[in-house]
Amino acid sequence: MQFQVPQNITMEDHIIGSLTAIQFAIVVLGGLGAFLVFTSTSIPSPLNQAAGITLAMVTIVLAIGKFNDQPIYKFFRFFIAYLRTPKVRVWHKRGGAEVPLVRPNPSGTGQQVAHTVKKVSHQDIARLAAVLDSRGSVGAAPKIDIKTEMRTVQPEDKK
Repeated sequence: MQFQVPQNITMEDHIIGSLTAIQFAIVVLGGLGAFLVFTSTSIPSPLNQAAGITLAMVTIVLAIGKFNDQPIYKFFRFFIAYLRTPKVRVWHKRGGAEVPLVRPNPSGTGQQVAHTVKKVSHQDIARLAAVLDSRGSVGAAPKIDIKTEMRTVQPEDKK
């Protein structure tokens, strides 16, 4: 027995003629803006006509135009998102095996911050890696000693 597979599921629904809802909203808002500029009496008449016709053409291109098989309004949205995101990602490697875990101050005064430092030896990591590599067939899981110490530091001591 054959089944129909839905196709073009990423296409937007056409609401009015060949326009989608977003395209129709762009045409309505742009047309309203062009009409208001075209009929404005505060600007001299030739400038009204030029600005109104220019706004109408930009509206039509924005609503109907495509760039790289994407609607222009989506292209501009992606372009603005590209401009707003950082272009350089920097990774700062911290030396040493100590990784501080910051616990919030229960008093809420912000005067002292408690740090927990966990120390794991290289032998513990090697034993754990052997168990993981053998998928547990080495024997019983090794006991790993994690030495934890608490220390309190002042905020100006933080890095």
